[in-house]
Amino acid sequence: MSDDHTRPALDYPPLPEPKFIPKAIIDKWAAIDPDKYLALKLTRTDLDLLFATINQSIMAQEHFRQAMISWTAGDLASANNQSHLAAHKTVEAQNALRSLFTAIMAGAEPQD
Repeated sequence: MSDDHTRPALDYPPLPEPKFIPKAIIDKWAAIDPDKYLALKLTRTDLDLLFATINQSIMAQEHFRQAMISWTAGDLASANNQSHLAAHKTVEAQNALRSLFTAIMAGAEPQD
C-alpha cells in the first residue's frame, strides 16, 4: 500500500467561494421580535434562489450516491469525481440559501 503523500494530487477545479450573510443584516434580523408577523418583499430572483437551493441539494445527494456506488464497485476515480461534484453542488446550495435569507432578512419589516 502506498502512502498518501506518494499518490498523485487530484486535479479538480476549486470549490466556489462560500457566501455569508453580512453581520449588519443579521443584527437587523435579530432585533425583530420573534413573535411579530413580517411583511416580506421578495423578487422573482429571490424565489429562484429557493428553487436553486432545493435543486442543488438534490443534485449533491445524487452525486454523493453515485460516489458511493463507484467506490463500492472499486472505481476510485469515478468516486472521487462524484464526491467533488457533490461538494461543489453543496456549496452552491448553501450559497443560494444564504443569498435567499439575506434578501428575506434585509427586507423583512415587522407588522403590528
